[in-house]
Amino acid sequence: MARRVGVVFFVFTKSSRPRWPRQQPAFKQTKASVLLEVVLALTLFVFAATVITGGLNASVQEVERLRLNVHASDLAISVLSEVQMGLKAPEAAGPEPFEPPFDAWTWQLEVTPVENLAGGPSSLRNVEVIVRHQTRPIVRRLTQFLLAPAAANSTTPSPDNPPRSMEEPFPEIPEL
Repeated sequence: MARRVGVVFFVFTKSSRPRWPRQQPAFKQTKASVLLEVVLALTLFVFAATVITGGLNASVQEVERLRLNVHASDLAISVLSEVQMGLKAPEAAGPEPFEPPFDAWTWQLEVTPVENLAGGPSSLRNVEVIVRHQTRPIVRRLTQFLLAPAAANSTTPSPDNPPRSMEEPFPEIPEL
């Protein structure tokens, strides 16, 4: 039932209102645009959640790695302190496990004599403490120069063997 009025065609519907032919109802266009907006918003949300989750996961792993490195440093300092206090002999040893709450860690001592400038042996020793984690790839090395036990007793003044007078010079520091 189309009537031609001038150049424009009108279609009469059941409500007997004229409208343009092939014209989509406004509510269908609105539904389609709302659906497109929802899909786009959901895509952006998933992308943002993925980026944030990845960043949080990386930071948690980095904190755990730093915690283990600091723990390894503390254990290495403890072993080196025991060597300096004389509780452990400054000799090559290990790898040996730590006592239980730290049984996932091992320690090792490497001792090498230091040569002086003339190429001869010196009274210094290079003591290196190596601490390793058994399941993770964490290794910490700590090095310090210590006097050999015989040299330490002969050249270091102690309360048992003080200088006899003020004129007596202090023992000299051994050469490197």
